[in-house]
Amino acid sequence: ITFSTETLNNHSLAITGKVTDSSENGVAGVQVLIFDETRQETAAVVYTDAEGNWSSNTGMTGRDYSITFYHSCYSFTPQNIRIEDFTETAVCETVTATPLFEAGEESVPENFTYCVLNGRYASITGYTGTETQIIIPETVDGYVVQKIEAEAFKGNTAVTHILLPDSVTTI
Repeated sequence: ITFSTETLNNHSLAITGKVTDSSENGVAGVQVLIFDETRQETAAVVYTDAEGNWSSNTGMTGRDYSITFYHSCYSFTPQNIRIEDFTETAVCETVTATPLFEAGEESVPENFTYCVLNGRYASITGYTGTETQIIIPETVDGYVVQKIEAEAFKGNTAVTHILLPDSVTTI
């Protein structure tokens, strides 16, 4: 039997941080991916709380980690944080979340083509507007938007971001 003379160092440490908006208010629901660069595997996935705080006790001394942030409604500065060979609890710099869309700016319903489903719901079949970031409205001509057709945005090279209402159940 072969034995190693290498010291085992399995002391776990906390990695913590905060995500805020430009007014320094915490942003809830941001996914924080902690990737163990040393072992080339995901160490943890956690989410920010109501105050924007996040924490994970999966850090191991002597390892390198990269931390990435994700939320469908925000971009982040910085997008990634790197922790190298840490030996004590790591408190990461505060990350700033910038909204991809301004609240309440639904795209003009007239820019969407649709078909009526069951006399009450609409299925978006196309987009004729020129916006790059669109917010699909909850209703179009009084019909609740429930579905986005597979080719609704086919050939549209202008659109870079789409925000869906809660009423959409099928894409």
